[in-house]
Amino acid sequence: MEPGCGAALTLEADELERALGGRAIDALIVVGTVLNVCCESTVRDAFFRGFRVFLPIGLNTTRHHSDIGFGEFTAEELAGAVYTSLGHRFAHVMNLRELMAQIGAESIGGRPRTPGV
Repeated sequence: MEPGCGAALTLEADELERALGGRAIDALIVVGTVLNVCCESTVRDAFFRGFRVFLPIGLNTTRHHSDIGFGEFTAEELAGAVYTSLGHRFAHVMNLRELMAQIGAESIGGRPRTPGV
């Protein structure tokens, strides 16, 4: 396992949270190359720190996982499971077009519903 994966596990997390809060930033868009490790950890960490989290489909990736006793998973299967799991409670999961529309709506006063509600 790679230590320090996810935003809240880094030494700078509290400082980052204060800096974002000081700028009235209450939402994060999470993108990365290992959806089911660092991206997932960062989504959960940000959610528990009170941020609204957006996870755009297609801007995150993962890799095939060979069987270690529980079956193997293609990258697509694993990504689908992660998006579904996080979308039920921790993040607003949407494609890029929907995300851009949401950003536009928020700029004129709209706000997304809470995930999982």
